[in-house]
Amino acid sequence: MSTATTPSLWVAGAPHDTETEGITYQNKIGDLGFFNKRVGTQWNDNMDASGYLPHQAIPIDPFSVANLFLNYTLRNGSRFDQSKVRLSFNNLFNNNNNATTAANTGAVAVPFKPNGGDQLALVPGRSVIATFQMGFGPKGR
Repeated sequence: MSTATTPSLWVAGAPHDTETEGITYQNKIGDLGFFNKRVGTQWNDNMDASGYLPHQAIPIDPFSVANLFLNYTLRNGSRFDQSKVRLSFNNLFNNNNNATTAANTGAVAVPFKPNGGDQLALVPGRSVIATFQMGFGPKGR
């Protein structure tokens, strides 16, 4: 079994690069923001049935996920002062890239060829999350 490290190759599952671009706006009662997060090319290793472990055998394409959030804070001096309503939209464009873990088929194909026994890890789909945080303040501030 080959377990020697190769310094010129990437660690399995580690992205080549990660980036985040974003813009935010904030005022007295709320804020909003938009962020695009990108994960660069990754590689997975693949061990065949005989124990041979070729590095960087399975390519994983880069992907991006865009998120939007809106926050509103109640600031009226009432008993519920500082209560917050938050709304977030995750994976706005519903990007469904995947990462593959190859099935051990007895031989390692180079270049990698997907087969029915492979395991897929998908980027979660679009979601919307709403939260409410209760604030309490003294009456009549």
